[in-house]
Amino acid sequence: MPPSLANWFQKRRPLPANTNEMRPTTLAVDSLSQERPHDRMSDVELARCDFITSRLPLGQRGIEIAPYFHPIVDRTQHDVLYVDCIDNAEIQRKAAENPGAVGRIVPLVDAVWVPGVPLADCIGHEPLFYAVASHVLEHVPNPLGWLQE
Repeated sequence: MPPSLANWFQKRRPLPANTNEMRPTTLAVDSLSQERPHDRMSDVELARCDFITSRLPLGQRGIEIAPYFHPIVDRTQHDVLYVDCIDNAEIQRKAAENPGAVGRIVPLVDAVWVPGVPLADCIGHEPLFYAVASHVLEHVPNPLGWLQE
């Protein structure tokens, strides 16, 4: 981690001695649980979310692409659409098979971004003021075209 980022993390949220320690967990879907995905994140993960969102206009509507079990923007606190290229049933199936998702809350997506279909056609043509896509670019066959979208 670059020194400036490490310093920022320390200032925003002090880290515990064991930064890999996770909260006790069970797998759940956010609409069926009162917990939110951020309740199950480590302090390092929460600091990362704080860092990424610190310059976003969170008072306005935004979009997070492929939040899976690590959403950056907390939808219980902010007006954000969650979008993925697969539907909720497939996301839950993948989470059930992913050892890294055990004990995590997997949020439901609001829309499916169908490959080859413009994003606006999948979510409506309402204005969005920010977009977050964490761990997504490496899965995109045409990153420049995707960024232009």
